[in-house]
Amino acid sequence: MDDSVLDYLGYIIAFILFLLPRIMRALGGRKKTPAKPSKPVQKPAPQKKPQKKPIEVIIEDLLGDMGGKKEKGPQTTLSELDTLLTKAQPMLVRAQELKSLAETRTSTAARMPFVVEAICAAPLARIVRYLSEQRARGEIPDWNDIANIQSELAGMTGRLALLETTVEARIRPDTAESLRLLDIAAQECLVPFLNHANRFGLPHANALAVILVRSPDNDQAIALEGTSIAPVVLPKDGTAAPWTWIQIASDVYLDVFHSTRGLDRKVAQDLGVLPTPLSFGHYPDEQSFLWALIGGFVPGLFADTCAALLLGPGFAAGLSKWLQNEVSQERATVAIIDGTRTVAPPLHVRMFVACQCLNRLGFTNAAGSRWQDWTKRLNTPETLTIEMPDGEVGNVPIQPVLKMIARVIDYFLTEPLPQLGNTALSAIPMLTCNEIRADRMALVADKFLVADPVDEPGYVVIGAAQLASEKSTTLEQRIVAAAMRSLAGEGEYVRPAQHTPAPQDIKSLRAQFGSKTAWAQAIVAGAAVAPRSLPSKQIRRRVGKKYMQHAARP
Repeated sequence: MDDSVLDYLGYIIAFILFLLPRIMRALGGRKKTPAKPSKPVQKPAPQKKPQKKPIEVIIEDLLGDMGGKKEKGPQTTLSELDTLLTKAQPMLVRAQELKSLAETRTSTAARMPFVVEAICAAPLARIVRYLSEQRARGEIPDWNDIANIQSELAGMTGRLALLETTVEARIRPDTAESLRLLDIAAQECLVPFLNHANRFGLPHANALAVILVRSPDNDQAIALEGTSIAPVVLPKDGTAAPWTWIQIASDVYLDVFHSTRGLDRKVAQDLGVLPTPLSFGHYPDEQSFLWALIGGFVPGLFADTCAALLLGPGFAAGLSKWLQNEVSQERATVAIIDGTRTVAPPLHVRMFVACQCLNRLGFTNAAGSRWQDWTKRLNTPETLTIEMPDGEVGNVPIQPVLKMIARVIDYFLTEPLPQLGNTALSAIPMLTCNEIRADRMALVADKFLVADPVDEPGYVVIGAAQLASEKSTTLEQRIVAAAMRSLAGEGEYVRPAQHTPAPQDIKSLRAQFGSKTAWAQAIVAGAAVAPRSLPSKQIRRRVGKKYMQHAARP
């Protein structure tokens, strides 16, 4: 190609790369848009200085932003303060007298002074100290504080009556030792869950079970969520009535439900249950009312599910004897709503829970025959009677209620709950009764009928006592005596053909119950009068290792 042509191509390439972009930018810069006329600048108007609000108005605004205005209650006076002091001071004196009496007379119950302190003396001392300080300064407490104190003092009346009956029974020679041994049984019923709590670091490792005795005219339920005491309330003659011992296994796990933070909200959210109903007219339809009724049953259903898993066939046998001796057939289908958040399930519902759990444990034939015999005894009830706090009485169909309850039981047995270490109840080791434990209960029941004691955990002793009592109604004194000797550590371990050696934690637990110094040190350190808290990592590791060294005992 000629050199001149190459020169022309070079010029063209240079023009395209360098000169053409500059020419285009120069031409584009000449096309300026006409400027819009600027608006006249306005001087800002002088602002007014904000006026200062009174402190009361500021507090009202803050409360309104948080979700509600501050409620103004009735004005309280110093005379009302004096009235509360006049009511609280004698109650505190009585609680201190009971504590002193328990320290000097209840030698077989080393924990009773600390129980009295935790249940009544400490709360009453706090109330009296607060009211006295307010009275000395001439200050009138907020009406909300006054209302809370009045409610707390109203509950203290029933607690004092319960403690008076309990301390009296702990002093009597014929019942003191039996109550101490039943304390052991109650604590051993908690052992499966305490092992689980220690393993996962749950705040239940320091729970202490204690038997309280109620008089026939005092049926007040007691819950001690603020302490580490798991109360078990038995009738006054409960030490001689083995069928009432099933309440031990139920009450200790009722305390587990109430003391597990967030468990009630988790259950209500997952199942869609409603708060306990207070009247029939608060709900638009029957379905909503029934779910509210189930919401009141939930704590008792959780407790009875745990007791049925722990005692197996013994729990159903105990309920059958309870109907025979404690509750009339008419009252077996009556639910009493007393205005509190918990509604005790009627006996018919409790037997349904027992049979459902038996079926899930694999005792299908026993569950079917037990439920068939039970409904025949009650003439196949079709309605559940509801008694409201205002005296109103109504009936609801029982089959929809039982279907809802079956759903709740299935939820407890199969749902891994975060509050329980992401574990379902049926997966907690040692809590569920398998065939080996059921067979051993039957063998122990036969030994009780001939007054032979055994070396078995408290839950096996309680379940076997139910089976033995159901077999013979004339040998109950012999059964009770053999059971008490078993709890005292007498007798031999019933060892089926295929079974692992027994762990030693039950024996060491019984030894601690007999040591006043050990229990005093444990409780004074904060176990009974302080709220439950997670143990340190070192304690969890040491205690968990100790329990895991032993073979799981059915």
